[in-house]
Amino acid sequence: MLFNVGWIGLVILFFAYEQAPILGMRLWFGLLMIYLMARLGMLIIYVIRDYPQRKAAVVERERIKKYLPRTKRK
Repeated sequence: MLFNVGWIGLVILFFAYEQAPILGMRLWFGLLMIYLMARLGMLIIYVIRDYPQRKAAVVERERIKKYLPRTKRK
């Protein structure tokens, strides 16, 4: 996520430095920041809402797995 935002930011910065009429507008920096905030928001929602459920499922699977029979090795 941050890797993509960084490279896109460098490209936008290059066009702003070169004073390209359309590609150098400040609007692109604003849109990039909005994109970054949206991605960070999605990450925070995942960490708060989805990750604990997935972690609990893995712990439950491990708890059940230790009581299941294993295949015998030769």
